[in-house]
Amino acid sequence: MGANSGKVIAADTRKLNGSVFLDSCVSAKYPQDHRWDYIIGYKNEACFVEIHPASTSNISEMINKLKWLKSWLQTSAADLNSIKTKDSPFRWVSTGKVSILKDSPQSLRLAASGLSFPQKITELK
Repeated sequence: MGANSGKVIAADTRKLNGSVFLDSCVSAKYPQDHRWDYIIGYKNEACFVEIHPASTSNISEMINKLKWLKSWLQTSAADLNSIKTKDSPFRWVSTGKVSILKDSPQSLRLAASGLSFPQKITELK
């Protein structure tokens, strides 16, 4: 994850299975799409992490990225889809300050989409 590696913390690093920068793997095939950033393997499950600015103006873009990811998982990565973690499989990690109120309508849209509320750091447990 390069410069973003400090934004994801594993409770037990021995249980990390690896990570894939999905965006770079699929950019040639889906150049105009809102692609997702990372897949992280932890305890033989897949967690999907997007590192992105977190303000209310980013919500629609993030929901579009999540729609793309869910569609890609169903059509091109069914095996990967079957091992996604049950605990917040789709995580938004902020590149900086989180400028979204937790009780806002935008926050409700995130929850309805299945995307976690943005965090500065996410922990794999």
